[in-house]
Amino acid sequence: HQASLLALAEACVSLLSKHIERDFLIHTLSATLPSSVINGARQTESQKLETKPEKKYLAILYADIRNYTQLSQIVGEERLLPFVEDYYQLVGDAVANHGGFIDKFMGDGVFILFGLEDESQPDQSQFHLQGSVLNAIHTALEIQQSFTEKSKSWMDTWRVDLPELGFGNHLSIGCAVHVGNPLVGLFRT
Repeated sequence: HQASLLALAEACVSLLSKHIERDFLIHTLSATLPSSVINGARQTESQKLETKPEKKYLAILYADIRNYTQLSQIVGEERLLPFVEDYYQLVGDAVANHGGFIDKFMGDGVFILFGLEDESQPDQSQFHLQGSVLNAIHTALEIQQSFTEKSKSWMDTWRVDLPELGFGNHLSIGCAVHVGNPLVGLFRT
C-alpha cells in the first residue's frame, strides 16, 4: 500500500514539474518569440504544434553598431558590457513598440523580422507588406534616435574622446531594411 502511494506521489511530482518547466519555458520564450508561436506551444499535448516552414512576405531589419570592433579594442570588452546591455534593451524596446520579432543578436548586430504576426492577411497582401516595411523603418529610426541620445552618456562613462579617435561626435548605428519572401517556421534539426 505504501509503495503504491509513493508511486502515485512520484507521478504527481513528475507531472507537476513538467507543467512548471513547460510554463517557465513558455514564459521565458514569450519575451522573444511571436505570440502565434507561444500560443501554439500552449496547445495541449494531444495537439501537435505545427512546425512546417512556409514562405512569408516579410520586412527584415538589420542593425549594427558602426566600428564596434575598434571601439571594443579601445574601451575594452569588460567596460563595454553595460553599454551592450543598454543597446540590447533599447533595441528590444523599439522592436516591441513596432511589432517586430528579434530573430537573433549577433554580437553588436541584430536581425529583426516584421510581418510574422499578421494572420489576418493570409494572402500576404501588399497592404500587409507595406505595414511591415513601415514598422521596420519606424523601428530603425527609433533605434537610431535612442542610440544617439544615449551615446553621450556612454562616452562620458568611458572617458574616451571619440572624435579624437576618428569616431566623429557620437557613436552611430547602421540600419538596413530588406523586403523578401523567406522560408520561415520551426525547422527540425
